[in-house]
Amino acid sequence: MRNDPVHPPELADTDETIARAMVDTHDHMGRRRVNTASEAFAQDWPYILGVVALIVFLVFALSGQIR
Repeated sequence: MRNDPVHPPELADTDETIARAMVDTHDHMGRRRVNTASEAFAQDWPYILGVVALIVFLVFALSGQIR
């Protein structure tokens, strides 16, 4: 393949119609768009729980409780 600065190669071979359909139903990270806060929490609870656990661990570690 020739390296043409005027017409660079496509970065992906995704069909445009599929890509446009994904924009309507998914956010920029590929997750499904939701309508309510409870749906968002149901989708993101593992990440929320992990961040809370990390914060608790750091607070205990910095206070000297974990040796």
